[in-house]
Amino acid sequence: ADLQTMMAEYHFECISTAESFYEIHDLRVADAILVARAAEEAGFIDLEILEDFKGGPLEKAVNPFVFGRVRS
Repeated sequence: ADLQTMMAEYHFECISTAESFYEIHDLRVADAILVARAAEEAGFIDLEILEDFKGGPLEKAVNPFVFGRVRS
């Protein structure tokens, strides 16, 4: 089971406009390391998992970037 489920709950209330809503969403989550392994098995090379768009190494990001090249 490579998939996990996370929940996002949103609560919004505005007293001045009397608006209020509550939503719950299921979020699909994938392990970045497993994604990189699958990409490697599919033929990608030079794979990197980065913390953010600035290119730092993965530390604690919940939405890392996975980069690679197609073998030519």
